[in-house]
Amino acid sequence: MPVEMRGFEAVRGKSVWWFDNHEVHHEEVNGPYVGGNQFAVEFKSDFTHKASGRRMQMSEMALYTVKNGKIVHERFYYNPGA
Repeated sequence: MPVEMRGFEAVRGKSVWWFDNHEVHHEEVNGPYVGGNQFAVEFKSDFTHKASGRRMQMSEMALYTVKNGKIVHERFYYNPGA
């Protein structure tokens, strides 16, 4: 996946790619945690990478920046071994 994507279709395509390549067994979402023009969401995932058959658990925080009522930036912080 590219580090940076622009536009709704590119972001939507990222989700399509994820679900095409992973079998999700469990997903937990917490938040949002709001502060100023940003908010964070915690994701805890249990999934299998379809190509390798490797099952993994991952915990990540997504930090979103909002401008004029739209998300203009997202950044993910994660620990794939959690």
